[in-house]
Amino acid sequence: MGLADSLRHCVVWSILPMLVVAAVLRVAELVHAHRSGRPADHRDWARNMVYIIGIQLAVVSLYVMVAPVFLRVYEWTDGGVLHDFFAGLLPGHPLVRTVLGTLGFAFVWDLSQYWFHRAEHASPVLWQLHVFHHSDPDVNSTTAQRVHLAGIVVQLFVLSLPLQILFGPNPLSVLAGYLLFFAVGFYNHVRLDIDLGPLTRVISGPRWHRVHHSIDEAHMDCNFAAFFPVIDMAFGTYRAPEPGGLLATGERVSADVPWWRMATIEPFTGWSARLAPRYRRTSGRSRGLRIRRA
Repeated sequence: MGLADSLRHCVVWSILPMLVVAAVLRVAELVHAHRSGRPADHRDWARNMVYIIGIQLAVVSLYVMVAPVFLRVYEWTDGGVLHDFFAGLLPGHPLVRTVLGTLGFAFVWDLSQYWFHRAEHASPVLWQLHVFHHSDPDVNSTTAQRVHLAGIVVQLFVLSLPLQILFGPNPLSVLAGYLLFFAVGFYNHVRLDIDLGPLTRVISGPRWHRVHHSIDEAHMDCNFAAFFPVIDMAFGTYRAPEPGGLLATGERVSADVPWWRMATIEPFTGWSARLAPRYRRTSGRSRGLRIRRA
């Protein structure tokens, strides 16, 4: 499949569904904003929507370029190291096998991204890529896809490639990946104060993940998992959400760093600026580098 065909498929099977999901969730967010008396930021939401379209087209182009590498890995591992294991799992119960396989992939993916996510907060180099996601002043469903393209490239080889070696590009991986990256991602960031009660420790939700985006210093470096809070509990980074409405969000960045710059060249200028005396690192999110001028 060529680049043109891939982009057409991206519009039909990726961008359009995301726009529909984002629009539906936006209606719910606006209703909640009206009832709570806390108006939502329409301009920021609109910019995120435009960015989502552009970043998805860029990601598809990237995937087309690296597809030969992934195909070679697929052939080398004969469909994935765990392919035979899942193929022979409960042969008389294909539906159960599919569910277990999807949950297994989801957990391994979430465990992997948990440590990568922690590294993004601990490493000044990776934080320059991740701060764009955290800089959204009014976290909402579209924040899920507010990620820098360079960060996606890093994740492609640090997370996606090793997982393909294990699972291969099979339907289980596609289903779980779509569920985690899109549906759950939009849900986790939605601007709604949803209380899951006792299920908060079992599955992630908007109130629990919003603690991760909180500007409160007491909430720094917690709730890194995307799907299973038990991972945070196991490694001591779990922070239970508290009732009381939506927490204030948005990484404090310098006002003279415009939105478009953070989405494009700022990580690269930030890396070079680490050696320049006119920039400084501020306290806060681990050893993360805040984009703020001295």
